[in-house]
Amino acid sequence: MSKNSNEDIHEISNVYNMIGIMSNKIKVGIIGGGKVGFLKARKFINKGSKVEVISKSFYSEFYSIKSNNVILIEDEYKEDFIKDKHIIIIAINNIEDINRIVEDCNKRYKLFINCYNYRNGLAVMTTERETKNLCVSINSKLGNPIGTMMVANSVKGFIEEYDEFIEYTSLIRKRLKNNQRYKDSILTFINTEDFKEIYSIHKDRLVLTLFYGEDIIKALYKKGD
Repeated sequence: MSKNSNEDIHEISNVYNMIGIMSNKIKVGIIGGGKVGFLKARKFINKGSKVEVISKSFYSEFYSIKSNNVILIEDEYKEDFIKDKHIIIIAINNIEDINRIVEDCNKRYKLFINCYNYRNGLAVMTTERETKNLCVSINSKLGNPIGTMMVANSVKGFIEEYDEFIEYTSLIRKRLKNNQRYKDSILTFINTEDFKEIYSIHKDRLVLTLFYGEDIIKALYKKGD
């Protein structure tokens, strides 16, 4: 490792706690109508969030968004803009204005993302990948979105191999909801690499019957499973 790398590694000071947001239940406020603001808006809109963007002017692509979930406000930022929003995206580069908005967000306990300097925010936009049954969120501690995207694409290929099996075990879990006696035991038994192999050769029901009996397993497998 080079000397510069040793020095740069000390920049890793952020501790991230990833949370999953119910996107269709939140309202997002974006300050800044440039390309950065557009990219952030598009991501939240695609996930079902309600988005309001305030700016004196707007990047042309904003007008191509076909969604009832976005409102464009051609005006200067005022503190009232953030009062009814869950998440605030600061997508401008005027330091004085940024500092004022950060102060407003902190005063109102808003979760905010500072696109100009992510270290001076309370959250970051992660790189996400999903399959039918799984979703993953990845972020680099030093700030490397292109590198993170490379890793995310690789991870998606990995989780795709588990997608069908996770759907199967999730269905079993749902059907065990009211069976407190066997629930933990069966879920621990099936959520393993060994049982994934058993499932792949279609011997899952046979093996579960051997361990837990036909009466229990009948409740887990419906006609057509």
